[in-house]
Amino acid sequence: FQIAPCFRDEDPRADRLPGEFYQLDLEMSFVEQDDVFGTMEPVISGVFEEFGGGKSVTKTWPRIPYAESISKYG
Repeated sequence: FQIAPCFRDEDPRADRLPGEFYQLDLEMSFVEQDDVFGTMEPVISGVFEEFGGGKSVTKTWPRIPYAESISKYG
């Protein structure tokens, strides 16, 4: 993992991220999608537990097929 600053050389707009922010970079070799989810779910859930003010946090993320997500959410 690496926490790194990200700088964008573009005009700020309401429909884009800010020009400067920090991101969590992840480097893994020879992995599949489930490996990435398995690594990141506890990290992101832990961040929300730490800073969520006591609200409940889902430990595993629901996964739905692409076609179902398009039909539900567009």
